[in-house]
Amino acid sequence: MAPFKQYGFPVTGIRSLCWRGYELVDWVGGGRAFALDGTERRASVRYACRFDAATASPDGRVAVIYERLGTKGVVLKDGETLRQIDRSFYHANAYEYPVALFHEPSGRLLLAHCPKSYCAIELEEAETGRPLTAAAEREPCDFFHSRLAASPHGKRLLSAGWAWHPLGIVACFDVAHALADPHHLDHGDRVSPYSGWVCLAEEASACWLDDDRIAVGASDEPEDPEVVREARDEVGEEGIRSCGLAVYDLASRRCLRTFRLPEQPGTILPVGRHQSSLSTAIQN
Repeated sequence: MAPFKQYGFPVTGIRSLCWRGYELVDWVGGGRAFALDGTERRASVRYACRFDAATASPDGRVAVIYERLGTKGVVLKDGETLRQIDRSFYHANAYEYPVALFHEPSGRLLLAHCPKSYCAIELEEAETGRPLTAAAEREPCDFFHSRLAASPHGKRLLSAGWAWHPLGIVACFDVAHALADPHHLDHGDRVSPYSGWVCLAEEASACWLDDDRIAVGASDEPEDPEVVREARDEVGEEGIRSCGLAVYDLASRRCLRTFRLPEQPGTILPVGRHQSSLSTAIQN
């Protein structure tokens, strides 16, 4: 493995950061860009809307800027506006805007978001907006999708959202299955057999390690010891615990590893190919 080289330079006023090749771009800040040596290219546009987050395609050319706890977003290509997107206002201030840009296994760039309802994920061609999963007869379950993320090669899509209690749950979807049958997006698969058990740790965040393995971070809600024993007896394996992390293999439907932290993990992301190569932000 090549050695990791650290770069650093002082900047102020950054509002979002996405990679585009070997430079970092602040799309919310109007396309302000920084090379690794600190060379800056100034912003080309100023957005009046309250955008405060961005996500970009792997090559950095297509991006979506949006209001994290709002309803508005804009799809950009090379900094130029392609179209506006929206989501439901229903409790929008309580969960992050669900949106992801990724290449499906065949190479086509897709946009995943919830343009019609908080509980219905749709897949579109990212640049044209052509719907790929629209079906009038779909009946999605009552789930607030949030923090969508695709696996490295676009095989699967996760949603770290919540169902009414409220209860944090991580759900997973097979992209090829969804494109062939959009009804798959109405239910998907829960990552853990413990998902949805009241009085157990809630699934508060997640990230992909590869196309089959997923890491899940738990909330810090107190657990009921009796429910923990009951769940373990029924499921037959160890599950994620309060303030814990767990690694699941979706292909074999097994929990590979669990461990606990002194505090609740916040946003988590992979920094390597090994199960232990995770970076966490502690949620204070």
